[in-house]
Amino acid sequence: MREADVIYFVLTVREPHSTMISDEKRAFKRAGHKFTLKYRSGTPNGTAAGLAVTENLSMGGTFFVSMDMMEIGHEVDIVILMPDGHESKWMGRVVRCEEYGHGMVKTYGVAVEFTRAVSDAERRLRDALKA
Repeated sequence: MREADVIYFVLTVREPHSTMISDEKRAFKRAGHKFTLKYRSGTPNGTAAGLAVTENLSMGGTFFVSMDMMEIGHEVDIVILMPDGHESKWMGRVVRCEEYGHGMVKTYGVAVEFTRAVSDAERRLRDALKA
Protein backbone atom coordinates (compact mmCIF):
# COMPACT_ATOMS: atom_id res chain seq x y z
CA MET A 1 0.00 0.00 0.00
CA ARG A 2 1.33 3.43 -0.93
CA GLU A 3 1.59 6.27 1.60
CA ALA A 4 -1.12 8.22 -0.25
CA ASP A 5 -3.48 5.21 0.06
CA VAL A 6 -2.89 5.02 3.82
CA ILE A 7 -3.57 8.75 4.24
CA TYR A 8 -6.78 8.46 2.19
CA PHE A 9 -7.92 5.49 4.31
CA VAL A 10 -7.28 7.31 7.58
CA LEU A 11 -9.17 10.39 6.40
CA THR A 12 -12.21 8.39 5.26
CA VAL A 13 -12.73 6.28 8.40
CA ARG A 14 -15.65 7.76 10.34
CA GLU A 15 -15.35 8.00 14.12
CA PRO A 16 -18.55 7.40 16.14
CA HIS A 17 -18.53 11.03 17.37
CA SER A 18 -18.13 12.61 13.93
CA THR A 19 -20.83 14.94 12.64
CA MET A 20 -22.92 13.99 9.66
CA ILE A 21 -22.51 15.76 6.36
CA SER A 22 -25.23 18.40 6.05
CA ASP A 23 -26.35 17.46 2.52
CA GLU A 24 -26.77 13.77 3.42
CA LYS A 25 -30.02 12.29 2.11
CA ARG A 26 -32.23 10.75 4.81
CA ALA A 27 -35.65 9.15 4.64
CA PHE A 28 -36.77 10.98 7.80
CA LYS A 29 -35.93 14.36 9.32
CA ARG A 30 -33.94 14.14 12.57
CA ALA A 31 -34.96 15.83 15.81
CA GLY A 32 -33.12 19.05 16.62
CA HIS A 33 -32.92 18.22 20.33
CA LYS A 34 -32.34 15.18 22.54
CA PHE A 35 -34.94 13.02 24.27
CA THR A 36 -34.74 10.66 27.23
CA LEU A 37 -35.74 7.09 26.47
CA LYS A 38 -36.14 3.75 28.20
CA TYR A 39 -35.09 0.58 26.39
CA ARG A 40 -35.45 -3.16 26.92
CA SER A 41 -34.01 -5.89 24.71
CA GLY A 42 -32.66 -9.42 24.80
CA THR A 43 -28.85 -9.67 24.72
CA PRO A 44 -26.32 -12.51 24.58
CA ASN A 45 -26.05 -12.18 28.39
CA GLY A 46 -29.75 -11.91 29.28
CA THR A 47 -31.80 -8.72 29.13
CA ALA A 48 -30.60 -5.18 28.49
CA ALA A 49 -32.69 -2.46 30.04
CA GLY A 50 -32.01 1.10 31.05
CA LEU A 51 -32.32 4.81 30.47
CA ALA A 52 -30.51 6.70 27.72
CA VAL A 53 -30.53 10.00 25.88
CA THR A 54 -31.00 10.03 22.14
CA GLU A 55 -28.01 11.10 20.06
CA ASN A 56 -30.45 11.41 17.17
CA LEU A 57 -34.10 10.60 16.65
CA SER A 58 -36.43 10.52 13.66
CA MET A 59 -39.71 8.88 12.66
CA GLY A 60 -37.64 5.98 11.32
CA GLY A 61 -35.61 5.20 14.44
CA THR A 62 -33.09 6.38 16.98
CA PHE A 63 -29.43 6.19 17.96
CA PHE A 64 -28.45 6.18 21.63
CA VAL A 65 -25.53 5.21 23.84
CA SER A 66 -25.94 2.24 26.16
CA MET A 67 -23.78 0.32 28.60
CA ASP A 68 -25.34 -2.84 27.11
CA MET A 69 -24.19 -4.54 23.93
CA MET A 70 -27.21 -5.55 21.84
CA GLU A 71 -27.35 -8.11 19.06
CA ILE A 72 -28.12 -6.89 15.55
CA GLY A 73 -31.59 -8.03 14.55
CA HIS A 74 -32.90 -8.36 18.12
CA GLU A 75 -36.18 -6.70 18.99
CA VAL A 76 -36.12 -3.78 21.37
CA ASP A 77 -38.90 -1.95 23.21
CA ILE A 78 -38.36 1.82 23.26
CA VAL A 79 -40.30 4.34 25.35
CA ILE A 80 -39.46 7.96 24.46
CA LEU A 81 -40.30 10.55 27.09
CA MET A 82 -41.98 13.48 25.33
CA PRO A 83 -41.49 17.12 26.39
CA ASP A 84 -45.19 17.30 27.36
CA GLY A 85 -44.74 14.45 29.86
CA HIS A 86 -46.39 11.75 27.74
CA GLU A 87 -44.64 8.63 26.46
CA SER A 88 -44.18 7.48 22.87
CA LYS A 89 -43.89 3.67 22.79
CA TRP A 90 -42.23 1.81 19.92
CA MET A 91 -41.13 -1.66 18.89
CA GLY A 92 -37.93 -1.76 16.89
CA ARG A 93 -34.97 -3.84 15.89
CA VAL A 94 -31.28 -3.25 16.45
CA VAL A 95 -29.61 -2.43 13.12
CA ARG A 96 -26.19 -1.41 14.47
CA CYS A 97 -24.29 -1.77 17.74
CA GLU A 98 -20.69 -0.64 18.02
CA GLU A 99 -18.24 0.26 20.77
CA TYR A 100 -18.63 3.95 21.43
CA GLY A 101 -16.41 6.47 23.18
CA HIS A 102 -13.04 6.11 24.73
CA GLY A 103 -13.78 6.38 28.47
CA MET A 104 -12.99 4.00 31.29
CA VAL A 105 -16.46 2.41 31.04
CA LYS A 106 -17.28 0.46 27.89
CA THR A 107 -20.33 1.88 26.11
CA TYR A 108 -22.08 0.99 22.88
CA GLY A 109 -23.73 3.12 20.23
CA VAL A 110 -27.03 1.46 19.37
CA ALA A 111 -29.04 2.23 16.23
CA VAL A 112 -32.66 1.06 16.31
CA GLU A 113 -35.06 1.04 13.38
CA PHE A 114 -38.67 1.47 14.48
CA THR A 115 -40.89 -1.36 13.25
CA ARG A 116 -44.19 -0.54 14.99
CA ALA A 117 -45.72 2.30 16.94
CA VAL A 118 -47.73 1.34 20.02
CA SER A 119 -51.02 3.25 20.44
CA ASP A 120 -50.65 6.93 19.44
CA ALA A 121 -46.82 6.93 19.59
CA GLU A 122 -46.46 7.99 15.96
CA ARG A 123 -48.58 11.13 16.45
CA ARG A 124 -46.77 12.06 19.68
CA LEU A 125 -43.34 11.69 18.10
CA ARG A 126 -44.37 13.57 14.95
CA ASP A 127 -45.64 16.47 17.12
CA ALA A 128 -42.44 16.52 19.19
CA LEU A 129 -40.25 16.52 16.07
CA LYS A 130 -42.10 19.59 14.74
CA ALA A 131 -41.44 21.54 17.96
